[in-house]
Amino acid sequence: MKGNFKSMKGFVLGFSCCALLTSGIAYAADAVKLDAFFGVKLMQNGIDKTPQEDDLKPFIANGRTYVPLKAVGDLLGVDVNWDGANTAVIIGGKIEGTPLSVPNSVKNGNEGYAVYAVSQNQPMTINGKSYGSKGFKFYTEHNDFHDTKDLNLKFTYNLNAQYSKLTFSIGMDDVKAESDESRTVAFTNQDGKVINSFLLSKGSIQEAITINVKGVTELNIEVSSGGTNSFEYPTVDLINPVLN
Repeated sequence: MKGNFKSMKGFVLGFSCCALLTSGIAYAADAVKLDAFFGVKLMQNGIDKTPQEDDLKPFIANGRTYVPLKAVGDLLGVDVNWDGANTAVIIGGKIEGTPLSVPNSVKNGNEGYAVYAVSQNQPMTINGKSYGSKGFKFYTEHNDFHDTKDLNLKFTYNLNAQYSKLTFSIGMDDVKAESDESRTVAFTNQDGKVINSFLLSKGSIQEAITINVKGVTELNIEVSSGGTNSFEYPTVDLINPVLN
């Protein structure tokens, strides 16, 4: 095997295939020493796209292949940056703005037949993957086992036409998610016009959604049972909703 064999410090060993951020800033919880083999090519669609910069070149260490995230981001046209304040790698655009607050009001269309709860900034997990704790969990269930009425809940936010877009991810939490149970989540404006809607079932996740709320004075998030009437109580996760 040809190539350069070097001893490197400052990398933390982790996953079997790891990607490292290199942009002039290094961070490691515990510094370790490892032997790294340089000479690995980075191919994209049959074309050699190996970076010329030494700190962006892929390498092999302890049987694992490491590719700097910055190098991958450059190939895919995705920004990669280091957020030192939060000790985090930012892939893509950093979502900034005003976090969506708690609802100004909640309307239960089946009062007495359905109950609900809204929790803020609680751990969210979908398909075994953590999505942090920024956002809301909408919990709904039938109040009477013998009742078959559809769930019909409306969470209202007063935006007062101050924003142009809402960015978020949405999915069904692993907690009590059943394969035959679904939830329809519709985003509507003050006139009842549907801006966007999502049908969620076990394991559903849609990331980096942006909806247009320009001119919207009242944003409604309407949660219904999606035509299923089992008596489970799946939880809808609204992940990191941010207004701009």
